Amino acid sequence: MATGPIGSVILGLYEQGMTASPAQRAALLAQAGGEKANATLGDADRAAWRILTRYFGPAQDAVLTCPSCGAEVEFTLPANFSPPEAETEADLTIQYKGAAITLRLPRLSDLQNGPFDPRKLAPDAHWTDPDFRKAAEAALMAADPALKCDLALSCAACDTDQTQVLDVTGFVWARIEQAARALVRDVAKLARFYGWSEAEITAMTPVRRAIYLREMDE
Repeated sequence: MATGPIGSVILGLYEQGMTASPAQRAALLAQAGGEKANATLGDADRAAWRILTRYFGPAQDAVLTCPSCGAEVEFTLPANFSPPEAETEADLTIQYKGAAITLRLPRLSDLQNGPFDPRKLAPDAHWTDPDFRKAAEAALMAADPALKCDLALSCAACDTDQTQVLDVTGFVWARIEQAARALVRDVAKLARFYGWSEAEITAMTPVRRAIYLREMDE
């Protein structure tokens, strides 16, 4: 669980994840949000969202690209938005062509060594059969809807209604990176002007840092 002054926490997360892969960043955020290192992907997304709302508030501004016209679609995720809770984290059993096939929910470890391979969820299943794959994906989504977070949006530029998938951990990481880079700039300014250390500056609340930054410009 990430604890401590918000500035030092954000910089610490950014330092650990700035050269990491997306899968490694997902694991970092999961652990910072209180989950185990090999959490399910749904639990990892929920943990990352807890980090986001804890340090940046419940409502989040976002921008996605319209696939129809290429325009940027700006929107605000409501304060009550979060990746849905799982219905179960137990193994699933689906019936397919008279056989009972057991699936497990995907985990962070499934992403660590290259592209996701669904055979890890059920090694002997019929993944090359499109009908089975569709049935398996539906069962997994029913068990944990957070595996795919769809957003219903409308593009003002081309008046197109659309559904886009939110990459939760990618979104959270982008917000952390943005905040960390801005904080580094603030630290550099305040350290030069007042002679304070990084620890002293990052221990301040964002409001307190803003007060001193404003004073510098007057």
